[in-house]
Amino acid sequence: MKFRPKRPALENATQLLPREVREFFKSGDKTAHKGGGPAKVHRFRILTKRLRYELEYFSPCYGQALQAYLELLKELQATLGALNDCAASRELLSDLLEAGDPPRRHKKLFAALDHREEQLLTEFKEEWSQKFASSELRRRWVRYLAHPPQRRLRAPAKPAK
Repeated sequence: MKFRPKRPALENATQLLPREVREFFKSGDKTAHKGGGPAKVHRFRILTKRLRYELEYFSPCYGQALQAYLELLKELQATLGALNDCAASRELLSDLLEAGDPPRRHKKLFAALDHREEQLLTEFKEEWSQKFASSELRRRWVRYLAHPPQRRLRAPAKPAK
């Protein structure tokens, strides 16, 4: 995201955030519907985190209504984070096993990780389709970010003499 420090925050937000949220939806669709391994889910997790932080940064420009959008992102991040934890655990355990422990002794552990990962992937796909797939919801996100409630960030008025 290219931030223009000489421009007002509201102008930066309305120019940049609609583009960012469109990218988020496009990437989420690819991740949820076209599958992909842990690396693809991890990249989407990072994109989701980045969008959330950007929205939080510009939250003074948008007011309280932005909190509902942020909550949706936080919930999605939790699911994506749990998926990432499974992938990281698998990698760590694989590294440990290569150090000398026979892999056949740990089949149940890897099977449990596989099962949990499948559950979380299903949860992510359901969450995406229920909370983010609606074209109307997407239009609302973009419209809200492009045209926030009339909020002007002004310097405080000077006291009357």
